[in-house]
Amino acid sequence: MADADRIRIAHRQILALRLEDLPSRTQDWLKILRIEHRGDLVDPREPRAPQVKTLGRDPGCYFRNSRFPQLFSRYQSSHRWVWASRKSGARYQKTRFAHPYLLINATDGMPLSMQCAQRRAAFIRAETGVDFHWHAARHSFFNRAYVLMDAIEDPLKREDKRQGLGYWGGWSSEDSLDIYTATARRNKARGAALVLDGTDGKATWSALD
Repeated sequence: MADADRIRIAHRQILALRLEDLPSRTQDWLKILRIEHRGDLVDPREPRAPQVKTLGRDPGCYFRNSRFPQLFSRYQSSHRWVWASRKSGARYQKTRFAHPYLLINATDGMPLSMQCAQRRAAFIRAETGVDFHWHAARHSFFNRAYVLMDAIEDPLKREDKRQGLGYWGGWSSEDSLDIYTATARRNKARGAALVLDGTDGKATWSALD
């Protein structure tokens, strides 16, 4: 798969998020839904609307006891809802935009496009000096999660965590985790300290001790 295709896939899950998919005070999970599970909702970014290619899921445990539900709630009340008045004088809240998508352009309030998201990533790289890419950020999370899972000694608990990690990733095949197996092995080898031991200057790898 080309790098551009990987980047587009990483964008889709983020750009397809809607307000109703967010964690809240009553539900501590984030919803990721495929396009066919969204009813007759029309995305104004068609025909280039981001479509979730992974399996639908409700990854929630990382939002429990965090500030995300509060931040999302504050965002909606401060920026996505406005007060209006009826003819009777009664005040009510209504949405500012005709679409429910979370990430929007600051200029016109339309859903953020994949091209704009790529420009945002380029801005982050320029400002931070970090080689930031949306897909690399996803891989970074799962690389760390896989290392923690692989360190579990109990095989039953390790397999349970492996299945949970597969659910989080939304992969349709368990073979998709193989990429993180290879990454964990490669990083372990790279992290092995090359030490000069003794007076003869021979190198020894601490990972092989």
